[in-house]
Amino acid sequence: MLGWGLFVLTRIALSSISGEIRPGSATALTIVSFVAVAIGALVLLSRRRSRFLGALLMVLASFGLVHFGLFQMYSLSATVGALTFTMPGWDLASNTLIAGLGAFFIAAAIWWWPEHRTSSADTGTRLKTIGEMAR
Repeated sequence: MLGWGLFVLTRIALSSISGEIRPGSATALTIVSFVAVAIGALVLLSRRRSRFLGALLMVLASFGLVHFGLFQMYSLSATVGALTFTMPGWDLASNTLIAGLGAFFIAAAIWWWPEHRTSSADTGTRLKTIGEMAR
């Protein structure tokens, strides 16, 4: 996600320098903020104790970077502009990508969710497996 965001920001910078788009547009500033969220999420993902927070932030970053990144690339890229009109399922494909990335990062957050024990008595208490009960 961070790579996509940086790619879109590079295209925005190059297009602003050449005068194709106005620098500091609302979409460009929105993409900058979502890239900042993605950087923060990447930092949180690098630490074991905060991985679940990083994964939750990546849900937000993936939505923003895919949605607004494709919206901005529509005006900057001939390929994205052509695909938008020639591919009837373009909206469905981008929404499916957003939903898939969201599901992936939510699953990662659930996987990395920290365990909290309410008392010290919980450490020795657990349910027996079927194999242990049969013995």
